[in-house]
Amino acid sequence: MFWATAIDAALFAAIGIRHVDREAIAFAVLFVAGIALLRLGRRGILGLILIGLLAADTEFWMVTATVSNLQNGEALIAVLQPLVLAIVTAAVLAGVIASLLRRSRPSLDGLPAIAAVAVVVFGLGLGGQALLAGNALQPRTGSLQLFIQNTAYSTRTLSAGSGQVSISVSNQDLFWHTFTIDGLGVNVAVPVGGHRQISFNAPPGTYTFYCAIPGHRQAGMQGTITVG
Repeated sequence: MFWATAIDAALFAAIGIRHVDREAIAFAVLFVAGIALLRLGRRGILGLILIGLLAADTEFWMVTATVSNLQNGEALIAVLQPLVLAIVTAAVLAGVIASLLRRSRPSLDGLPAIAAVAVVVFGLGLGGQALLAGNALQPRTGSLQLFIQNTAYSTRTLSAGSGQVSISVSNQDLFWHTFTIDGLGVNVAVPVGGHRQISFNAPPGTYTFYCAIPGHRQAGMQGTITVG
């Protein structure tokens, strides 16, 4: 379990630093905290619980992101990144369950080797991303552009002519986000590394768009689009 947990933490840290993604960095820190907690208390139960919760959350979002990106023909890196995390995290979950069933404290041997493997994974992941970045889906001509990075939209104000509005949304974070406008019935989820083309009809007016993932709007992920 430990090699997988350490690699998970390393991957989150590398991606978080590369994309300036504070959520990814926070997950890396929490995974490391979980490893540290394995030394505390009876059978390291606090560490197992923390790692298990983090792994379960990661597994759900990475599996769904992998499937969604495959179905939408995203660039290879947009499929590989969540897929690798899903595979590593599955090993973490299996280790947590096995440790709980054995009712024994897991061993922490082999951490130097884990660190070496993590460094190799860093290099391969970041190198692959640099090589494959040019394969991303291209936005439709005439679309408004909106990028998501570090739990923030690239702009908080958009303007469009009345009638058919087209927006290209790109998510550069390691977690899902949405583009939601309640007044127009627009709610499009954008997965890890994903791109979505959003088209809708809107009468003249000013509308609020935001991310509907819990906590993201409160963190500042909202803006306005003026139509007309």
